[in-house]
Amino acid sequence: MENQFKTLNILLTISLVLFIVPLILIPYKIISVPENMENPIILVAILFGFLYYVFLGMLASKKNRSVIKWIGLSIIFSPFGTVVSYPLMLFAKPLEKNEYVTYNKSFVIKGSIRGSNLYLYD
Repeated sequence: MENQFKTLNILLTISLVLFIVPLILIPYKIISVPENMENPIILVAILFGFLYYVFLGMLASKKNRSVIKWIGLSIIFSPFGTVVSYPLMLFAKPLEKNEYVTYNKSFVIKGSIRGSNLYLYD
């Protein structure tokens, strides 16, 4: 399990760097690239930006965190959302997996939500 976290952390870091670096270095002329290569490099950066959200969701899922909350907040607070969500996700501790109440046609099966036992029957 720890190996999966390391792999996803590395992929998250690579995708963040490859997303942010071209978007900063090319427009401000910090690095020079041929004019016909600017658009493909920006498109690749956008692709890695999309992959950042994919890896963020995968890592959130592995840590039993809400994927929608992490990706949604990161998108809402763009362009700073990626920079803020990155260290928060790296230092987020995995939550214990909760058993949620499951519904089966006519009755509710035993489950627990956040540690409190819940027994409901039809």
